[in-house]
Amino acid sequence: MKKMVLSLLLLVIITFSSCTISPETFSSDTSSEESSSEFEFPENDHGSSLNIPDTSSDVSQDDFSSVDSSDPVSSSGSSSSGGSSSTGSSSSGYSSPVSSSSGSSSSSSSSTSSSNTSSSTPPKEDTYLPKEEISNFYGYSILSSNEQDAYAALYNAIENQVTEVNVKDYGVTKDSLKKIMSYLVSDHAELIGLSKSYNYTTDSGSGNVVAVSFSYTSAKSERDKKLKKAASAAAPVINSLKTKSTYDKIKGVHDWIINNTQYDTSAASMGSSQSDAFNIYGVFVNKKAVCEGYSKAFQYMMYKLGIPCLIVYGESGGVYHSWNLVSVDGVYYHIDVTQDDPISASEPILLYSYFLLTDSDIKVTHSVSNDGSNYPLPSATSSKMNYFVNENRYLTVYNRDKVTEVISKDVKNRSKFTYIRFSSQAELDKATEKLGNIISQVKNDTHVSFSYAKIVSDRSPVYALTLRIRYS
Repeated sequence: MKKMVLSLLLLVIITFSSCTISPETFSSDTSSEESSSEFEFPENDHGSSLNIPDTSSDVSQDDFSSVDSSDPVSSSGSSSSGGSSSTGSSSSGYSSPVSSSSGSSSSSSSSTSSSNTSSSTPPKEDTYLPKEEISNFYGYSILSSNEQDAYAALYNAIENQVTEVNVKDYGVTKDSLKKIMSYLVSDHAELIGLSKSYNYTTDSGSGNVVAVSFSYTSAKSERDKKLKKAASAAAPVINSLKTKSTYDKIKGVHDWIINNTQYDTSAASMGSSQSDAFNIYGVFVNKKAVCEGYSKAFQYMMYKLGIPCLIVYGESGGVYHSWNLVSVDGVYYHIDVTQDDPISASEPILLYSYFLLTDSDIKVTHSVSNDGSNYPLPSATSSKMNYFVNENRYLTVYNRDKVTEVISKDVKNRSKFTYIRFSSQAELDKATEKLGNIISQVKNDTHVSFSYAKIVSDRSPVYALTLRIRYS
């Protein structure tokens, strides 16, 4: 995720190019009451990619390899011609599915590849996760019937750490397998401990995949302990929100993740997708994560609350990033929890700049990958449930009385922040110009002593006035 730049006004300037950050200055009105703290936004998440091969059934080479120097993940394999089946090899970073061409094939006299690993064909009617629950997931729901059956079998093989699964009865092609695996790993934030590589075997006659094999980075017992610990940490939050409205569930999870998670700059700079910072354990247990950890934790909690939620892969500020699309009663919105959680050297900052946005809003700062890494994404065209609109904090034109009313209400409630969105930069500038006078009026009206700092991002998708408030 690209580092976003905060300017903390009235007396503070933060520059992106040098990444130097000046102390935050709190102002009472025209004079200032200074309190230092430093802010910056998360740097780059060096996410890995899911490289699923698109190879012919028969590759007549003794050795085949393909290395993408721009990606920390590489794929390689070998092949020999002949026989009735072929084997493909895929190197994959399941946290960020991106297809590429690489792979290998080898011959055998049987319809499945031979190995010394355990194999299984999980029965369709006896799955680890009941099929009716699997059907709640977005990726599964948009697959064909036979692809759904293969998805369920593959998911349950991974959950049980089966190393090889027979899928010949499902009539899955290589292209279908690519799609199924992409959707599967995007649906299930709980899939940790899965290696970045898998193999498949195809029938040279029909071209269909007959077997898929996986490897794992940890023992099942270790994986299960981590998942249990993560689930236990998330459960109280999930349970506390179950009776809330859909909007309040989303806001509750958004706020909880931000208030309890620190952005892991070290993991982001190292770029190892096997780090727990890239999964739900990083958020729920370690309390440190990068954008993939944030978006997976958010998705995990949404599904536990019965809310469809997708992970979206793309770029922000020209570098790899992931965020979410979430359904509010059937209408989808973008939400980026990571970008609403800027790094603070003192107390945490909670923003709503990326809370339930439209496609046009998110395009201001984000771009969606079109390289096969995403599902066919639903459109997000409604602003109805956007934080500022829903909370009556959106002004099409500057209105001093309304701005004063909003800030006064927040001060009376002793809120740490106050937020107001405007329709344009010009209207926001009007509010900024009059801010000192407005604050003086608020103090007179509420009889509350406080100082404030204005927080401005150089890459915000909305024109928002955000104030951090400290009370005397």
